[in-house]
Amino acid sequence: MSVDLQQAQQIIQRALEAATAQSVRIAAVVLDTGGHIVAAARMDGVGPLNLDVARRKANAVVNLGVSTAEMLQMISRDQLITTVLHSEPSIVLLPGGLPIRDDEALIGALGIAGGFYPQDQAIGEYAMAAGADGENS
Repeated sequence: MSVDLQQAQQIIQRALEAATAQSVRIAAVVLDTGGHIVAAARMDGVGPLNLDVARRKANAVVNLGVSTAEMLQMISRDQLITTVLHSEPSIVLLPGGLPIRDDEALIGALGIAGGFYPQDQAIGEYAMAAGADGENS
């Protein structure tokens, strides 16, 4: 099972709403478990680099199975794995990448970029929590 287009669009919309409420301009990307873009948005004034960073944050989650913030905490005491993971160009391990789950199963990932990384993380957390009331996110 993988995140579907309707779920992905709803998650993106919630992220955009949260960013607007915080006066932060972001790019948001939802990937399926194969690493393919299901939905994406870039707010006015946000550069294309942020869209790529959001995609790479989501790609890190798809490949590692946990949020980018959680992964950073997990590897913080291991310099070798930190160096290896930070040198992989297909992923970005800054906070703002969050898993999309159906119960415990990973079905996709959300990536947020454009604010300072704690803002990206908070916006992503809001987008995921807002959908937890009955949706598969």
